[in-house]
Amino acid sequence: MRNPFYVAEGIEGLKDVQYNDMYSVNRAYKVINEGPGFRSVISNIYNEELKEETAEKGHIKVKYVDEAGVELLGSKVTDEKDASVVIKKYYLDKDGARRDVSSDKLTKNTPYDVSGFEYKPLGINKSDVSYVFSRLDGKDQGVLEPGEKTVTFIYKKVEPKVVTEVIEPTVTYTGDKTKVVGSENVTEAGTKGSKVTTTTYTVNEKTGEVIPHVGEPVITKAGTTVVKVGAQDKVTYKKQGNDVIKVTTSYEVDSKTGKLTEKNN
Repeated sequence: MRNPFYVAEGIEGLKDVQYNDMYSVNRAYKVINEGPGFRSVISNIYNEELKEETAEKGHIKVKYVDEAGVELLGSKVTDEKDASVVIKKYYLDKDGARRDVSSDKLTKNTPYDVSGFEYKPLGINKSDVSYVFSRLDGKDQGVLEPGEKTVTFIYKKVEPKVVTEVIEPTVTYTGDKTKVVGSENVTEAGTKGSKVTTTTYTVNEKTGEVIPHVGEPVITKAGTTVVKVGAQDKVTYKKQGNDVIKVTTSYEVDSKTGKLTEKNN
């Protein structure tokens, strides 16, 4: 076995006898001072183990995006807190040089919580559109880790609801003096109108309730469909005594039903 002691020449009149063990080289050592008359003064010096603790801090960054990943609000960042601590053990050798012995990282188990309204609104209302909370990427509660950890809240757009009702044209009947009674009607179709009602929504930021707001309907008036009914005057002749009398039958058309009414002149 190797002798654990060896002698190293130092300055004049001084020799260092260093003790080396298999676990902590140069952890302890002896100094032998040779005095006059071959007298020796021996000093035993054992360096104490020192400890250095360094805190590693962490925080949570909260982002707010829509389903396409577009940012809806500015990010929020929680306060920095100790997430773990690095403990290094060391000693100083006889020359004052640092000798590391061990390094361990211990978690502080510091909790974080961004699930409350301060960090997690359940709705976001902008000037022209609203969003309701849909899901998250990450965990809104947990234990801090060193550095920055990102939690992303994802929101779904609440689309306006548009209801369009068709307004049919009104129908009116009129007589066509160029066509005989009983001929096929001629229809000139009018344009259809519409009634458009838009419902927009806001979202209660604390509860996530979607609240409808029904707007005033926008009405486009319909035109008029004209049905032309044959109403040409009918001329007949009849004998009255020695005279022949001309009889003209005209027709009036009911504008609502198209019914003809005869009138003799």
